[in-house]
Amino acid sequence: MQTAERRQQKHCSRLVETQYYAVTGKPFEEQSAQFQLPKKKAVTWTDSQSTGPAKSYQEVTATVFDEFGNPSSQDDPDGTRTVWEYYPAGGSGSDCPAEPNGSTRLLKSTTRTPPHTDFDVSARTTVYRYGTHQKTPDPRVPTAVLKSEEQRQAGGRVLRKQVFTYNTSDSAEFGRLTRFTR
Repeated sequence: MQTAERRQQKHCSRLVETQYYAVTGKPFEEQSAQFQLPKKKAVTWTDSQSTGPAKSYQEVTATVFDEFGNPSSQDDPDGTRTVWEYYPAGGSGSDCPAEPNGSTRLLKSTTRTPPHTDFDVSARTTVYRYGTHQKTPDPRVPTAVLKSEEQRQAGGRVLRKQVFTYNTSDSAEFGRLTRFTR
């Protein structure tokens, strides 16, 4: 896995260093499921001819993944924090059916918390709902799970709600988005 890359153009350079979840010296079979995923990425910009106090500037992004390899949180260089939450593989009532392949992959919500400022800015959350669609044109895929609703919220208020409609005919167009309403 690539852990560093340096680019130089005249007196300016950019160094990208990536740390992974892999544990050096540990056999492949003993590595975590996330071992190839980036844990921390640091980008350092350097101007060797700068006369000011900031010859170098660094931006760090830290990411955490769940046991299934889905991103669960990310801290960005500007202080923004993003948190992803997923429905369990078995589903969650009328909000999300069971995932047909038994995977935990369907987003329940995404919350973005802005960096601290002097302004009153609330976190923004997007909540997702899904529906099951039977009788797909491919007999190997008897059930499809498609996003049925997306709701954007901030400060306890719904800002926007979208409902999605798909082509569910037994054709090559199955699953194609046909309409969404706000």
